[in-house]
Amino acid sequence: MKSQVSEIIPIASESSSSAGKSLNIELELNNLFDSKPLHKVLLISPPDVPKELFSWETCQRGRYSNYPPYGLLSLATRLKSSGIEVEIINLNNEVLHAAQVIALKDFNFENAWSQPLINKIDTFKPDLVALTCMFSQTHESLLAVIEKVNLINDKIPIAVGGVHITNSFATLHTKQNLLLTLKHVDLFFLFEGDLSFPIFIDVVNKKIASEKLCQVAVKSSTGELLEFNQKAQPSALELDVIPDHALLPPKETSKWGTIGAYTFLKPNKTIYANVLANRGCRAMCTFCSVRGFNGLGVRRRSIQSVVDELKILVNELGVEHIMWLDDDFFYDHQQTLLLFNEITKANLNFTWDCTNGVLASSCTEEIVAGAADAGCIGLNIGMESGNPQILKQIKKPASVATLLKAARVLVKEPRIFSRAFLMLGFPNEKYGQVKDTFDVAKEMGLDWYQIQVLQPLPNTPIYQQMVAEGFITETNFSEIRYSGGTYGRMAKRTEQGRDMLEAEFDNIFTSNNLDAPITVEDYEKAWAYMTYNLNYEPIPKKAVGLKANQIKSYLSHVSKVIAPNDPFAIYHSIQLSNQLGMVPDPEEVSRIQNILNNSERWVKRFSELNLRLPLNLNQIV
Repeated sequence: MKSQVSEIIPIASESSSSAGKSLNIELELNNLFDSKPLHKVLLISPPDVPKELFSWETCQRGRYSNYPPYGLLSLATRLKSSGIEVEIINLNNEVLHAAQVIALKDFNFENAWSQPLINKIDTFKPDLVALTCMFSQTHESLLAVIEKVNLINDKIPIAVGGVHITNSFATLHTKQNLLLTLKHVDLFFLFEGDLSFPIFIDVVNKKIASEKLCQVAVKSSTGELLEFNQKAQPSALELDVIPDHALLPPKETSKWGTIGAYTFLKPNKTIYANVLANRGCRAMCTFCSVRGFNGLGVRRRSIQSVVDELKILVNELGVEHIMWLDDDFFYDHQQTLLLFNEITKANLNFTWDCTNGVLASSCTEEIVAGAADAGCIGLNIGMESGNPQILKQIKKPASVATLLKAARVLVKEPRIFSRAFLMLGFPNEKYGQVKDTFDVAKEMGLDWYQIQVLQPLPNTPIYQQMVAEGFITETNFSEIRYSGGTYGRMAKRTEQGRDMLEAEFDNIFTSNNLDAPITVEDYEKAWAYMTYNLNYEPIPKKAVGLKANQIKSYLSHVSKVIAPNDPFAIYHSIQLSNQLGMVPDPEEVSRIQNILNNSERWVKRFSELNLRLPLNLNQIV
């Protein structure tokens, strides 16, 4: 019988004897599973965000991502090889599907995911339900799904795992927050579950002794938490498991959402998938939770295993584009080149991107050329800052010289659309240090820059630093929301008028003391100034040859999908259409004329920036 304790759960004492804990866990597992063997496991990926952050209109434009839960698919392969029946339900896909085929007046967010969940549980009748949660921003959505599972059948044990769960166990505050909110959860799996989850099932099925339990916390019938902290991290060889992609066909997920940041370079109806070639990262960036979850260093799958997975995706499931999930995809120069060579030899005819970002130091001429030859069409550099002191402070494995060198290599390779991540809001960051970031990015001359404000996440060094120094307080999960991205705090404003670009954004670096810490109020001014001057202002100079077509495609994507009311994107899209000898999109022409006819502020802004529309626009509408 499941525990119904709803108070903050006391943590089991570390001094408990292993024999006593072993005896307790066997009794608890017998109680939890009614002394029956475990044969069926339902794996669940919740909607990315709760109802409050979801927009039917945004979904209709095809803006939302729909990443297959790669970890669950890998886990399914392992479980099925042990004779366990496994089914997966991707509730994010269910929501996106419903929102695109149901009219707004009839669309119900909760029904979109809850009814398929009810049907799945009723028909499959799982012995255990296990949910993944990768991001803190998904916490409220995870909670809603757990509540629904418990409502459907309160006898089914519920397990949770993923990065968010692991991060939440890092401090007493976040741990208690997690345990208090997820009161119906019986099992908490920490770190990578590749080995620990199958071990747990074998313990339940009495195939191995309970002393083998690892990386799991079990809530007892009295509300006590029994924690088994020994690690079971898979080695490089143990990563050679090909996920069961057929459980969630890529053709289905690609139909209702996007995968990666480079869909604008691919035709409509392209079939996408994601693949992970290695785990971990060489870097120790203080704002990143990769090391806290994956541990030190990088573990690579064998090249043969990766290529075998690619063959299944391309030849059997029709995949045409891959997004690499790796945090350090170019790790190990020679092995990376060997992988590129095997991809080329296999003649699989797919393209790929590194949306998650690569280390600047890895972007050598040989690697970048090899990547382009092997099908790379886009990659991001994790730059963050252009100030040497900030780079050192956040332990970024790059210098300004490294960033500039990588940019020179990328700019010479026109086949790859190159972007960089920039970040504002580091502790005690000064106006002058933000200016350094702007100046270095300007000199780098990449195709685009994604700029966002730092969101410190639990279980990261910068979070602990900022709490200790009083910059932030330990927040509840419902308060964690990123600034950038599809669901970020800026998303609605970006879509509904680009007011941050419409407002005044004169050079904040000349109007402020460069030695003074940048204020929170000026983050948006800095974002607007940098976004325009790094991304839009240089377009006429860098949109030449193949780049003109790439940038035109991206601007059309911005103006139609990301931010339909961004006049800068529409304006430059129209200008590039003329430059390329194309007839401007009549719909874009109509929209920019409507914006300029109804907004004196935008007319003023265009005049200040000396932006002039072609004289023949009236003939197009």
